Amino acid sequence: MKLAIASNPATFLSYEREKVFLNLSCENLVSHGNCDPRITVQWIDIDNSIRMEERTEQLSNTPNPVFLTAVPIEFIFELKQKLRFLVYTMNNENDSLGIAETTLGAIAGAPNQTLTLQLKGISHDK
Repeated sequence: MKLAIASNPATFLSYEREKVFLNLSCENLVSHGNCDPRITVQWIDIDNSIRMEERTEQLSNTPNPVFLTAVPIEFIFELKQKLRFLVYTMNNENDSLGIAETTLGAIAGAPNQTLTLQLKGISHDK
């Protein structure tokens, strides 16, 4: 399972605070039943608290979603901004499909400012 993240290229040319928009898509999501995916993006602060949380729209019955909702994030050049991507399906209950973490700087430095990450599984143990 993969998560692809792309940003608007011109944004990272400035050294001030700028709003960037992340475009998200996934490949080969595995779900029990229909796969109605959605992504929550969290900006994780230095103390591991959640500084910001945004969500994509929910798509219906697709293991290869391309989300139309671009996720806005404030890019601060001087700050290492850790991002967590929680991918889940909204079918019968909120089933986690995987998680990925990176920094906004890694996205900015990636070729064409597009980064592909492997989703890690989430344990369903209670």
